[in-house]
Amino acid sequence: MTQRGERQIEKLCEEATCPACEYSLRGLREEVVTCPECGLKINIVKFVTTQWKGPWYKAPMYDALAIPVGWTLFVVATIYFTSYSNRDGSFEFSVWHGLGLILAIAVGAWIMRVINRRFGDADAVRLTILLHVILAVYVACLFVFFQELESLLALTSFFVWSECLRLGMIFGAIIFVIICARRIEKYVGGRCIRRYLRLATES
Repeated sequence: MTQRGERQIEKLCEEATCPACEYSLRGLREEVVTCPECGLKINIVKFVTTQWKGPWYKAPMYDALAIPVGWTLFVVATIYFTSYSNRDGSFEFSVWHGLGLILAIAVGAWIMRVINRRFGDADAVRLTILLHVILAVYVACLFVFFQELESLLALTSFFVWSECLRLGMIFGAIIFVIICARRIEKYVGGRCIRRYLRLATES
């Protein structure tokens, strides 16, 4: 787990106060607590998630969910670089690549099983899939960005309005997609914080 993220959550829990009367909720570790002073019910998990200021990838248990994503990236990169032929720029997918892919899938399934046990919730599979989606979005945006940047630099004149408009729309779409990916990242981080606090209250 991310030790820094855990310390930040512990600090937020210690500094939590009732939004109605500002009574300290320190020491109340249930998911939903009742303020001893005014009786207001407060969702501690929602409070901590709202107050979280660090990067979402530093949330506790986020790194565990990212392990399968790292494995997928390693497998894809390995297959790409071992199948690419510098001679004619083509790809050669051999039987060994197929066997390696089967082995990689088996190892990935084992990793996912370990992560699911560590996370302690079937929600781990869905969150890991979302992290794969985020990775695919970032890679695709990076690829499109450099492709279009190359087209922009190849222009003989920057006053080709139709081309500039097309590039502007593409770059705008890239920014929009990245914002959506960041929202997904925030959701995954929030779920990690929620799961961590639930495990803390159960122990």
